[in-house]
Amino acid sequence: ISFILVKECRGELSKLSASASVTLVWIPEHSNHSGNKKADELARAGSALDISQARPVKVPLGYIKNGILRHYLNKSELR
Repeated sequence: ISFILVKECRGELSKLSASASVTLVWIPEHSNHSGNKKADELARAGSALDISQARPVKVPLGYIKNGILRHYLNKSELR
């Protein structure tokens, strides 16, 4: 993975977060991971959604990052 790819992804997420609620979940590997099947199903379902009636929701990228961090900190505390 290159720095350019990371920069492009961050830019796209920033644009997307200006008009949508974004939840990112890191899945380290696809093989033998219990959540992969569900993640694939959700990805297919999400890509098939009709977004013509969607309304923009402005969410700062920092808010999204903090939400991701809080989620994983809470999750690690439950272990």
